Amino acid sequence: MSTSMYTSDEQEPLYCNGDEQEIIDHFHYGCPYCGFNYCYECFRKIFLAETGCPNCLAPLWL
Repeated sequence: MSTSMYTSDEQEPLYCNGDEQEIIDHFHYGCPYCGFNYCYECFRKIFLAETGCPNCLAPLWL
């Protein structure tokens, strides 16, 4: 179970972006279309759901 840095009043974002402090040391996967960055876990969620990039909706599984 992961611990969240967000309070119960805040909505935790569905996907991280590469400039967030808590994932600064992780390898980032960037969208080749718009440059949006995310960690491996977010990339895996996007890839498995086939929803595309959370920023520009480009397909990342092609």
